[in-house]
Amino acid sequence: MPHKINLTNWQTIFKSIKSIDLNVIVECENPNIDTFTIGAIVKTTKKLVHILYFNADGFIDETPTSVDYDSITKVMFDDRYINVFSKYIRHKKKKITK
Repeated sequence: MPHKINLTNWQTIFKSIKSIDLNVIVECENPNIDTFTIGAIVKTTKKLVHILYFNADGFIDETPTSVDYDSITKVMFDDRYINVFSKYIRHKKKKITK
């Protein structure tokens, strides 16, 4: 692997990925939860990672999504899918009111 990732715990893992400025996919594969979050790591705490999610159209959410470490079953970064989608992310244009 070309990146050094500190595998001590979830917080160190996400801090390592954030430090190399890569987007991630975080999933919970439990059928009762079944979450998929893709985006940039904004912040990590002892219990949560905060990710600025972007959708399939490339639009970035205005506020980060918080993911509890206890619900994470899969993390991916620096793969073809994430890297291709990351090239096309953008912010929604705000409507100007007169």
